[in-house]
Amino acid sequence: MVKKVMKEKDALEKARYLYEDISKTSHLSIKKIYNKLRGDYPKVSWRRLICSNSGYPKWIFRLQLTALERPYTRDRLSKWGVITKLIYPLCDNDDESIEHLFFKCHLSAALWDKMLTWMKINRGPMGWNQELAWIVTNANAKDTKAGIYRLTMTGCVYYLWHERNLRIFQKKSRSVEVLSRLITQGVHCRGHWDRKLAGQLRRMNFFP
Repeated sequence: MVKKVMKEKDALEKARYLYEDISKTSHLSIKKIYNKLRGDYPKVSWRRLICSNSGYPKWIFRLQLTALERPYTRDRLSKWGVITKLIYPLCDNDDESIEHLFFKCHLSAALWDKMLTWMKINRGPMGWNQELAWIVTNANAKDTKAGIYRLTMTGCVYYLWHERNLRIFQKKSRSVEVLSRLITQGVHCRGHWDRKLAGQLRRMNFFP
């Protein structure tokens, strides 16, 4: 075991472990070595939105990219000189940005408003940064209502981005009603595997 550890001398030195330290210890924790190599990073306030989420992996991946402001929206692409047209294809009114896409565009606002009503949340859609702040304050708990909210938000983000790409690359479109049904079907399907979420979902309408 010691020989294998010493073969990784360079990696251990990067983690600030010296040969003398290794030779004097009887136990090395892989977790401690990994954490030292990774470095210290502050935890984001919306981490429960990702870590405590029953959504499909592709939903969660898209949500995390969005929370980190990584999607290739047109305002980002224009800064790199890739495109010049900034108009958002879902509304053809305003420039495309994460804040506009989620949920200030009239189509995305209408979809999210429909989903909020379905979850019996009495408020209107907000911009993306405000939505994240609302989640941290109001949907960060471990109860079933918070879990369904996180799951529904994740599906909404995924399908809005999918709809955006569908309109750009395939010149096809779907209505708010169709998108809301796709989201709720996915929520019911994923929630079915969680006993607590399943019980709460049975008390809700199957479609918004």
